[in-house]
Amino acid sequence: MAAGPVTGREAGLSPATRGPSVEGYLADVGARLIGMLDLERAARLIAELAVGPLGDVALLVLPTTRGRWEWWRQERGRPVEHGRVRKVPVEFASTLARAVTSTAGIATAELPQAEIKALPQAFAGSLARCARLSVVSLAEDEHGIPGALVFGRLKDEAVFGDRQADASTAFAQRAASTLAGALKHERWKDAAYGLQSTLRPPELPHVTGTEMAVWYEPGDGPLGVGGDFYDVHPRSDGSAMFVLGDVCGNGAAAAALTGRVRHALAALQLVERSGDRLLSLLNQTMLNAGSSRFATLIVGSIMEHAGGVRLTIATGGHPPPLVLRHTGEVEEPVLAGMLVGISPQAKFAECTVDLAEGDLCLLYTDGITEARGFADRTELYGAERLRKALSGCGGEDAPAAVDEVRRSVQQWLGDADHDDIALLAIQCVTGK
Repeated sequence: MAAGPVTGREAGLSPATRGPSVEGYLADVGARLIGMLDLERAARLIAELAVGPLGDVALLVLPTTRGRWEWWRQERGRPVEHGRVRKVPVEFASTLARAVTSTAGIATAELPQAEIKALPQAFAGSLARCARLSVVSLAEDEHGIPGALVFGRLKDEAVFGDRQADASTAFAQRAASTLAGALKHERWKDAAYGLQSTLRPPELPHVTGTEMAVWYEPGDGPLGVGGDFYDVHPRSDGSAMFVLGDVCGNGAAAAALTGRVRHALAALQLVERSGDRLLSLLNQTMLNAGSSRFATLIVGSIMEHAGGVRLTIATGGHPPPLVLRHTGEVEEPVLAGMLVGISPQAKFAECTVDLAEGDLCLLYTDGITEARGFADRTELYGAERLRKALSGCGGEDAPAAVDEVRRSVQQWLGDADHDDIALLAIQCVTGK
């Protein structure tokens, strides 16, 4: 929950709301709390805003994992303090312990001085100096965020008079709403990060007789991953399976399907080496899952052959690769196959590409060929520009060739948005 400190501008109430107006005070509180999505920052601000009209001491307690409480305490004229302690059993301090875990609705209770001795020393001292202490539970129901606010007054005087309890309850409602929103946002961020970490493209492994390079750049989106992907799985005999694909759509749904496709292929390639059979099995797996989405893929095997490297390639509705000979000639294998995940009758076929020393095979997604130029946003980069950019890379190594294609595409795009991009280059380097 690390976050920067809350500034005085955020915490301080306007002079107009330091008087006895409950409505004005609560309006100012709501304005300060609106849009707070960081849980730590929101908790600090809540503690600061409570001191003054509602008391001289404010304590916010939230239950965390492993039987601990996280707390924020504000005393008048002092900075907010924050820490974690072991939770206090109900039998020792029933009022606060029950309030922290209650989901029975926002309720207020007096905190007896006799219970303070059982509370952690981290905040018991400041509470013991108070003449009056009230505890407000935060969770309005089982969907709310459990926790409690403690308001302490050094003198038994209420700023809002007989409306003090109403003001405390209304403040707690606003605090609970803010904390629930911040917690939901934090959980969403954690889930997004977890999804992102499982889908982040892997580092390229070493495969005998080859040098590989990749360009992976997802389109704009909160996850930092997209529907384009690649994988290379080395085998114990020195060969390897490779795949490059594009799941339809974008965003979290496409990223989730990307993960399922990658994991399915990683498992299937352990028992099946034929590219067209792998695509058939993946096609059936996607259909059985009932997904309405489809994918395009190129799947193949790499193996040393006759002093060079042989690629056996199968495609499922994906653009065929380009083969750059070391002389600068660019070839396009004849390769056809249907989309994956659409029809149980889908057919896939294989072809073989032999690479001599310095030859390179370039696999790419349509995020490159369909990139729209920055000038008018209508003309596409296209396959011909890609062939031209690649043809100038004859004799260069795989990383240099990928860099040249990247520069060409990025120059075409300018600062315009683009779809997910994935490009994998496999070069024969058996002579090294």
